Amino acid sequence: MHRIRITGNYLHESTPFSLKSIAAVRFPLYEALSFHSMLGARVWNPWQSLQALFLGGITVLTPQPIDIGATWVRIDATKPLSAITSGAALQLDITALVPPPANLIDRMATADRLFPRGCVHARLVTSTGSEVALSNAGAAASDTNTYLIVDASSGVPTGIKFPTVIISATCSMKKVTLSWQNYSK
Repeated sequence: MHRIRITGNYLHESTPFSLKSIAAVRFPLYEALSFHSMLGARVWNPWQSLQALFLGGITVLTPQPIDIGATWVRIDATKPLSAITSGAALQLDITALVPPPANLIDRMATADRLFPRGCVHARLVTSTGSEVALSNAGAAASDTNTYLIVDASSGVPTGIKFPTVIISATCSMKKVTLSWQNYSK
């Protein structure tokens, strides 16, 4: 018998004989409906909740797959990126790089093994040259796709426009697509 329970941003799968935590699973709706307080705790914000529900979306940054390696790759967004909530992140579609087991939890575990935390680094760059550093924090999956989530450990600042993204990886990645997972377009 399998039981799944959610604790904060973590998904736990338990069986009678084991408990394994997949800490890489992200819950974007929870992140959209809350923000980090000064003490680091998540606090629900009704205004951000309404913005997330009506303005949320994913913007594809690379319609054609790209290769990411040790050399920085520069991507100029057609419209500057911005975040309504600090939970905005880059999402790399790595479906072609992860063997397709049927179980999405196994796919996320495989992605975490192939692409350990911190192997992907990115920077959101403003028009004045200010930067926000991001790195991969784990994997996410849908029924058909597997993703790496690349986010800022302290959250992306809201209300700032980022026309440029630069990204590199210590773990070579071939034919991935990059999207901006956001609660604003």
